[in-house]
Amino acid sequence: MSVPRVSPGAVIRAQGVELTCGGKGINVARALRALGSQALLVLPVGTRDRARYEQLLAAENLAAEILPVTGGVRTATILLESETERVTVINESGEFEEPAQWREVIGRVNGL
Repeated sequence: MSVPRVSPGAVIRAQGVELTCGGKGINVARALRALGSQALLVLPVGTRDRARYEQLLAAENLAAEILPVTGGVRTATILLESETERVTVINESGEFEEPAQWREVIGRVNGL
């Protein structure tokens, strides 16, 4: 999201908004694609966010196997200040906390 300047306590109008999937694994897959390789992402995605993630990944031509988990994904709001080029990142906590689901994800990744 692009804003002129972050001013705590103020109402700020965004100059532009971009919605993408992110995270270290997705960013590595993007870098590999830029270098001419393709990676398969194995992503635990909360059921309420699955359709949106599938659409966003498909739009970037990123191959993914989505493993359904309860809850939603953690989101981040990134504020880019056009006046100062400063970046502020606000990470939400996320909801994926069930150990059994983590074991399933790890098992799937180890099985590749």
